[in-house]
Amino acid sequence: MLENKCPFCGSKNYGRIQPPVGDGFVISCASQKDGILDAGMPVVLYGCKDCNCIWMASNAFGDHE
Repeated sequence: MLENKCPFCGSKNYGRIQPPVGDGFVISCASQKDGILDAGMPVVLYGCKDCNCIWMASNAFGDHE
């Protein structure tokens, strides 16, 4: 479960980054030679307004939202 603060600077001024309606964020593996190697894993992105850091989370390994 996420704490109620940015993991980088400790600010409480962070939030979930929403993709356009109907879209989502994924992380995938790619090769310069072969291009994209997999379909990707859905992730949730969060951003901090104070330090401008972005981090991601995924429920693929367990529920933490």
